[in-house]
Amino acid sequence: MNAGARVLAAAALLAHAACGETDVVAYRSLAACDAGGECAPPIDGGRDGGAGGDGGAAGRCAAATCESALNCATPIPRAIVGDSCGDQPWVAPGFRHALCSCGDYVSSFPLTVRRAPRSAEQGAASIAIDGTLTAGARIDVAGAVYVAGDIDLDEQASLDAEAVQGQTGVARCDCSADVVLAPDAVLALAPSNPSGFDAERFGSVTTDELIALTCGAYRVPRIAGPSGLNLTVTGHVVLVIEGDIELDANLEATLADGALLELFVLGNMRVAGALALGDDDDDVRVYVLGSGTIDLNAEAFIAGPLYAPGAELVTRSDLTTTGSIFVRRAAPGGAVTIRYASETAHATTCDQ
Repeated sequence: MNAGARVLAAAALLAHAACGETDVVAYRSLAACDAGGECAPPIDGGRDGGAGGDGGAAGRCAAATCESALNCATPIPRAIVGDSCGDQPWVAPGFRHALCSCGDYVSSFPLTVRRAPRSAEQGAASIAIDGTLTAGARIDVAGAVYVAGDIDLDEQASLDAEAVQGQTGVARCDCSADVVLAPDAVLALAPSNPSGFDAERFGSVTTDELIALTCGAYRVPRIAGPSGLNLTVTGHVVLVIEGDIELDANLEATLADGALLELFVLGNMRVAGALALGDDDDDVRVYVLGSGTIDLNAEAFIAGPLYAPGAELVTRSDLTTTGSIFVRRAAPGGAVTIRYASETAHATTCDQ
């Protein structure tokens, strides 16, 4: 069968037979299946998902010989992280916890966790710290707090939550290598750039840039420079940064109605100016796969989740997200507000 007859399919999902206590990563591989064909059943893997039997299965599409190519008539394959309970194609699992730190959480500034107003779900929004929780200000969580190590509050701090479990010794956030998104899989999201796209504009931002990205997948070597970058996004946009973000000014994204921005950073992230990725009602997903830091020097807002299982989150001003934060370690130097929305995002197509 020639390439024109092939279509992209939701090929792989790290699906749970029984949902356990830990957040895990789910992603759809970019291997495509023949038109009209079916993907092979997932290959079972040995992941402990807690009570209820086999907790994980690493899905693989058997039709690996099919070519991967962007077809904007259908949703772009999406690399999704979170608590992978569900098997519907093009539906992203959400996060079990509003905040997951695979190590310590250390801050002298407030942490507030609430359900997002737009969330279809009601109820609690928990946090899980797999190391020590050290706080010098109020922690206000509309759900449970699970801490594997000690809880160390100074005299100015308080901890308000529906339930608190400290010194549990139980890790609830899975940052193990076998569930982290692989660089090759991320790069395959954007095998080549659309004709006429100038990737070099991103690597040397010497004057404030306004760059329009329409529905499609893009890859750039890095984002760096002394000036600001504002992305305008229409439709479903996947932007893969092969290296680091090192920007000495603002990084912004302005989304059209119904747009979706998935930003993948294979390296680390440093933004000296304001970070403003979308507005309250927008859909942005940020994946940082480096093992260093996410260094945010000014006020930051992300209209969706931040997933960085190998990175330390370091801020020097306030950070607000409308989705979960999942990091290796957190040391925020400003207030953190999480408006937690665990439900799946809509699938955006280019003809919407």
